[in-house]
Amino acid sequence: MSVLKIEDLKTEFFPATLLPAEQPAIATACRTFQVAHSDLHSSNLASGMPSAPTKPSTWWHSNKNDPKDHVTVRYNRRKGGDRVHVYRDGTGNMNPHKPPKRLARGSEAAQDEELYGSDCTVEFSDEEDGDQ
Repeated sequence: MSVLKIEDLKTEFFPATLLPAEQPAIATACRTFQVAHSDLHSSNLASGMPSAPTKPSTWWHSNKNDPKDHVTVRYNRRKGGDRVHVYRDGTGNMNPHKPPKRLARGSEAAQDEELYGSDCTVEFSDEEDGDQ
């Protein structure tokens, strides 16, 4: 069985100078979302993108399809699409071009759902790869 370490994901921000104080929280949310979803396990890079350039730039934004505050993120090596919306709590929407759906957890329809929550615990480790 493969074990995914949370440190395996590098997060980049474009532009890097935009609101640097918010970037650590965004990186944590991106890692939490990656760990919770098998489609993202092979990704080792997440690129955060700000809101539309016509507005004052900010990381957290909303739109008509997704009224919840989110950051638009591109994960490399993602299966089935290029963008996801990651919310402040580490949950997200794998297909942000569609409005989010809400289904009962555990229902048959929820297994095919495109909106995923995160029920995992994120633990950061200072150990090196060989010091296990």
